[in-house]
Amino acid sequence: MLCLLLLLETVAFLLPMRSLRPQPLRYSPRAAIVIPAHNEAAGLAATLAPLRQLAIPIVLVADNCSDQTAAIGQNLGAIVLERHNPQQRGKGYAMDFAIDFLRRQPPEVVVFLDADCQIANAEVLQLIDQAVRQQSPVQSVYVMHLPPPSDGEASRFGVCLQIQESSADAGAFPTGRTDAAGRFRDGFPLAEFTEY
Repeated sequence: MLCLLLLLETVAFLLPMRSLRPQPLRYSPRAAIVIPAHNEAAGLAATLAPLRQLAIPIVLVADNCSDQTAAIGQNLGAIVLERHNPQQRGKGYAMDFAIDFLRRQPPEVVVFLDADCQIANAEVLQLIDQAVRQQSPVQSVYVMHLPPPSDGEASRFGVCLQIQESSADAGAFPTGRTDAAGRFRDGFPLAEFTEY
């Protein structure tokens, strides 16, 4: 009798969990991937090549670059915005530059990805999905792998959270909300993955 009761409680516990799982979105949100980059020519192709399969516009901001970052981005099909302002350097300014460009035809979601960060396409789509569903920032998992022969993880963190500003490392954010310092204001959904 006790086993039957335990079985019923287990089944009753699991049933509501299924109903809480999010259903796939019934449409494909308009999205853009923004990649702020400063002298990232060495690893940029490894970041851009897989993203081309997504059919999502990729906006590469070549921020105060003195290498071939812009040319590599153009060769791999990115929309390249070159920014030259030695007094205003850094990710926040590059992000703001891209957001200003995107305001002409604003997407529903912007995914920010660091130029030397490699992410599975399915994870990009999950970030977009969460940003649309929550219409608020969400935190994403960020795993830094050590190169061979170490072959381990240097750090791992992240859970879906609602946050008010960009963390320095990973997340998804409603868009149109960045200032030059990289802080976010109200606007459209953004997704961010690491910083440079």
